[in-house]
Amino acid sequence: MKCSNCGKEVPERAIVCGYCGMEQVKPAAKDPEPAPEKVVPAEKVDQAPKPAPKKAVPAKKAEKAPVEDKLPQAKKFPVWVWGIVAVVVLLAVLLIPRSGIDERPLQEEIVEDWFSVHWECEEEYLPADKALSLWGSWGATTQEQIDDFYNTVRISVYVNDEEVDISEKGLGDRWEEYYETIDADLIVQGYYLNIGLLEPGEYEIVTRVDFTEMIEDGIDTYGPGTGNEYFERFCFVIVEE
Repeated sequence: MKCSNCGKEVPERAIVCGYCGMEQVKPAAKDPEPAPEKVVPAEKVDQAPKPAPKKAVPAKKAEKAPVEDKLPQAKKFPVWVWGIVAVVVLLAVLLIPRSGIDERPLQEEIVEDWFSVHWECEEEYLPADKALSLWGSWGATTQEQIDDFYNTVRISVYVNDEEVDISEKGLGDRWEEYYETIDADLIVQGYYLNIGLLEPGEYEIVTRVDFTEMIEDGIDTYGPGTGNEYFERFCFVIVEE
């Protein structure tokens, strides 16, 4: 480089000129000039291909583990283990005392098949395994008169001249019937008397109806002070062996 004072050539690194002794000051480095921008015509700018927009890719959802995988797995026991458990439970039920439970033996339910016989008959055959049930009826012109009859009479049954207990009695069917002898329509009410089982043999059965109060049936009167204080019905029964 040249000395800024005397113009002599001095080394690039010299601080002082060797000829005139002047301190050398290095010129500041100039910044390089930027390269001129390349001008692109407007028509070419419009024709320049534009980059295709990128499609947004949805974030993949994290798959949830099934609930079954998170639950503790039940421990499976062999079949023979369940068999032992069943035997133990059965023995416990049979052997452990049952406090507070009624220990009385069960009574067999006795079911009797009833054989119905009209309380006025000439001869009836009764199977030995059937219980005797007598049935009769009473007719009157009104329902009130029917009720008076069954509410006031006393009925007794005799088997071979010995009075027997009537285990059950009650009303049966009801119907209307025309009686030529009195030329009238009557309401007829059925009535049953359950006696029970009889041993094989022959039996004369008498049904006696006593009127404790005076009543009427629309045709006649019955009871104390009348000519009809009671009536009897007879039936002969043979119980087969």
